Amino acid sequence: MNGQPLPAPRAISAGQGALIVAAVLTGIALLLGAMFISPGVVLLVAGLMLGGALYITPMVIAAVRGVPHVGSVVVVNLLLGFTWVGWVVALAMAVRDVPPGPPYS
Repeated sequence: MNGQPLPAPRAISAGQGALIVAAVLTGIALLLGAMFISPGVVLLVAGLMLGGALYITPMVIAAVRGVPHVGSVVVVNLLLGFTWVGWVVALAMAVRDVPPGPPYS
């Protein structure tokens, strides 16, 4: 309108992307469920979707950041992530410093 270019869009992190996807899917489930299913079932499904998205967050962050030994993050998260301590350990492994150099897998 005033002749100035629009600012470039800001990139989002992997964790933010996962939460956005979880929120959108939860919203869709709530809308569809409210029309056809009882509210208790809708809340259960929405909670499971949000919980699942939070549960895999350390694995997504580790894969996107390319941390060394992504497999160890996946194993710790899958086997011990249901405990808060295991999930926090997996998250700490996922956000640790990545040494410069070629990406790891």
